[in-house]
Amino acid sequence: MQGTPAGNFEPRKNITRAEFAKTAVVALGLDMTQRLTPTFADVPKTAWHYDYVETAAEYGLVEGSTRGGRAVFLPNEPITRAEIAAVVSRFLRGFQGFPGAAAAVDIPFADVSADHWAYEDIRYLHQFELLKGKSADRFAPADNASRAEAAVLLERLLALRDG
Repeated sequence: MQGTPAGNFEPRKNITRAEFAKTAVVALGLDMTQRLTPTFADVPKTAWHYDYVETAAEYGLVEGSTRGGRAVFLPNEPITRAEIAAVVSRFLRGFQGFPGAAAAVDIPFADVSADHWAYEDIRYLHQFELLKGKSADRFAPADNASRAEAAVLLERLLALRDG
């Protein structure tokens, strides 16, 4: 991870969707995608994060949403804890030789019900002790992820992958 423009790490600062896409692509050593036509209307080819977002999208790690009939990524918005869990889960599920989730493994987080959109991703990562809650029974999936939380999750992922 790189520091902020001020030259600091700023661990408590929220990490944006674009910053996390770049951090994940670099940390995971993904081959960069060169795409002439943007996938997302709000990620122009001139943006510093264009190739990173396109690469993450090409590998199926990130998805956008539709607004006004156009696909958007919202690169400058903070990424949530549930969203970073989904990105890392998508990578692991596509990683050859990595085990699938064990059957009927429950998560201890009362704030992530089985019908939450990221339940399976959170459950999958919790099984391998890649992520932890804000407390023993609270994950806080809608909270913005901090730069420190993103760094720790990716460090654990790399240790597990390379382990």
